[in-house]
Amino acid sequence: MKQLRPPLLTCEAVMTEAAYFLREDGVDVEPLFWMLERSALLIDFDMSAQWPRMRTLMRRYAQMDVSDASVVVMSETHALSGADSRHEGLQRVPAQRPAGDTLHSTPMIAGLLRPRG
Repeated sequence: MKQLRPPLLTCEAVMTEAAYFLREDGVDVEPLFWMLERSALLIDFDMSAQWPRMRTLMRRYAQMDVSDASVVVMSETHALSGADSRHEGLQRVPAQRPAGDTLHSTPMIAGLLRPRG
């Protein structure tokens, strides 16, 4: 994470999963809030506007959950949105999972966007 330049974008569903997995592993969740407080991490997703696309994705991909669908829609939205200068030139942070890791065990990394450059 130290190599990434803030702000990183995410959504509530990813934050929920991240906090769940951190607590499940006995790790403090406070750094998540520090990142929000310092605007290093921004929650930038409106599920109330995006749920129809999320529903479509989740119907198509049985293993996809709400956080996965949110990340996909965030990526699509930011890739198509050139009008909002705050998000111009964003790219997804690639998920880096250890060998044998499951789809949902890296929600924080998989759910971030960062500026290109």
